[in-house]
Amino acid sequence: MPDRRTFLKTLAATAAVAPVARALASQLPLAPAVQFSTKIHKATLISMLPKEMSYAVRFALARDVGFEGIEMQTIEKPEEASEIREASQKTGLRIHSVMNMDHWRLPLSSGDPQVVNGSVKGMETSLRNAALWGAETVLLVPAVVDANTSYKDAYTRSQRVIRERLLPLAKDVKVAIAVEEVWNKFPSVRSSSPATSMSSSRHTSAPTSTSATSSCTRSRRTGSGRSARASPRSI
Repeated sequence: MPDRRTFLKTLAATAAVAPVARALASQLPLAPAVQFSTKIHKATLISMLPKEMSYAVRFALARDVGFEGIEMQTIEKPEEASEIREASQKTGLRIHSVMNMDHWRLPLSSGDPQVVNGSVKGMETSLRNAALWGAETVLLVPAVVDANTSYKDAYTRSQRVIRERLLPLAKDVKVAIAVEEVWNKFPSVRSSSPATSMSSSRHTSAPTSTSATSSCTRSRRTGSGRSARASPRSI
């Protein structure tokens, strides 16, 4: 253990070197400030607009009050889907994502094959809607835990269906599946697949990578209780 004299010598040497060290540090170039290019855009969900209005009027209303995007819901009728695309094109209001509508009533995690088939069909429709409208993502709640479905079953069943039956189409149409855990008693889980991430409110980028980003594709869904998320591409 150093004695008092050694300690004082070390302290004096340190004090003598300190000004030199500060002078040298002042001559070093400063690291450039980090620049963030992400911009938050405001979007609204189509169901928040008056249903008695035509799509053209609803889109124009959303644009005129300051929204920059709209999240649509699954549309089965081709003529209605075409009407929505025309409304988006005429108003310049982008459809950034599609909320799949059958995952609560027909969860992918069900033990009933007919229920799963119905859920897959709904997601296929949603993915094709998104491709038609130029949307980047489809929101999917992957599983519902209930009296007939355990956490383990919810995890394994939904992942299997997503990988085997949904990702191939998502890759073909170049639309991301936004896997979201919300209000369904299904815990945040992660997949080892490079094509899908099953973590709460994270994007699955099909066809290329997993993006730890949101359902709203650089947009904020107002009034829905969800926060803004950032996507690799701008609105």
